[in-house]
Amino acid sequence: MVVNAQALGLHQRRLRVRLRGCMSLLSLLLLVGCGPPAGMAKPGVLTIDFVPGAAPSGDLVFTKAQLHLDHIMAIGDAPPPMNQPPPMAMLDVDALDGTKDVSFGMLVPGLYSRVRFSLSQLTATGTWRGKPLTVDLGGFMGTQVDLRSAVGHELGHGEDATLTVGVVPTGWFDNDVLDSVPDSGGTIVVNDQSPMASGFLDHISHSFTLQ
Repeated sequence: MVVNAQALGLHQRRLRVRLRGCMSLLSLLLLVGCGPPAGMAKPGVLTIDFVPGAAPSGDLVFTKAQLHLDHIMAIGDAPPPMNQPPPMAMLDVDALDGTKDVSFGMLVPGLYSRVRFSLSQLTATGTWRGKPLTVDLGGFMGTQVDLRSAVGHELGHGEDATLTVGVVPTGWFDNDVLDSVPDSGGTIVVNDQSPMASGFLDHISHSFTLQ
């Protein structure tokens, strides 16, 4: 019988990944049911930091810039436990304030390099070229943000990891896009009824970074 070496190698790699996932799941079940055995390190904690960047200056000035994020989850290289939904979190982030974070304490050990969440709402006030500006965007289902980093962070027993999401308000309305929004009673209003609402949300969703 002739065995294809490439196919055999791929099959062996898949078996190793599945075995790793099964062992990780077994470890988690034992920890949940009985706690860590004496002398065994506790599960590592993965933290996602949301770090605001510099506030816009010049023509665009924000006096308030807040985001509500739903379904925040970290994705690693190990397969998730079967029949168990991945842990998720929600968070309110003030883009003009300090770092906010969410933590997960029972994730499968592995290499984590991806963060996914839903941008459910963005509310902001300020001025554009001296005119009052009001922003209230979110849409019916929010906008999904899927971030990937070229560098992974190892999470293991007794080994914590941190992923950093950059919140970059200077990229929300760049390229003078607000010039295309007509003012209403002297105020520039950007909301879900605006003709360019979906375009604004898509642009904002691509302004986040991951490290």
